[in-house]
Amino acid sequence: MTKIADLSHWNWKNGVVNLQKIVDLGFDAFIFKATQGTWMVDDCMKESVEQARDLNKPHSLYHFLDPCMDGMQDGNEQYEFFMEKTEGLHGELPDALDAEWRGNLSKADYTALVLDFLIQPTELMLLYSNLNFLNNIILQPDDVARYADIWLSWPSLYASKPRMPLHYKESEVKLWQYDWTDFDKNKVLDEAWYRSYVTPPSNRVITLIVPEGDTVNVERY
Repeated sequence: MTKIADLSHWNWKNGVVNLQKIVDLGFDAFIFKATQGTWMVDDCMKESVEQARDLNKPHSLYHFLDPCMDGMQDGNEQYEFFMEKTEGLHGELPDALDAEWRGNLSKADYTALVLDFLIQPTELMLLYSNLNFLNNIILQPDDVARYADIWLSWPSLYASKPRMPLHYKESEVKLWQYDWTDFDKNKVLDEAWYRSYVTPPSNRVITLIVPEGDTVNVERY
């Protein structure tokens, strides 16, 4: 299984980023914390992205959904803040929304906040949360039926084997966070989905079936 580390400034003493250390532990890609609410930009984001690019390792960015501070109950504004602060820093993999803390919001209001954020992107984002939070707060059956096609699921469950969120098909779950010791560790559950983002176009195989005796010109793209 492909392994992905998700990292933030909390993982680096004195802000000194060393991704080679993580690569040496067998990790193939990264998801970096970028922003939180409409007030915080992670101090280590830019250096982390630069090192990932230098190491030729795929990466993406995530936003921590903050529901508690005044004026932050607007998912649209949080998405705009995330995009403004991450311009030019996005990577090969889908970006993610970290939704695991609802503060004093009701279930309905928190789910609305999540959806307000996730309906903004033109491409699907990963939705990260722990399994219990997904099952009991965000993913009510009606919500999944209406909205599951606007995100890709990334649950955390610290156990030897992954377990799917309720109301979800196994094929809809792309990553599984299996451990948080030292840093958050994730495994790719859908390798074909992962490869679709990281395989260079020139290495993709094109199969053409033509009638016998015909000729065809093929150009790499």
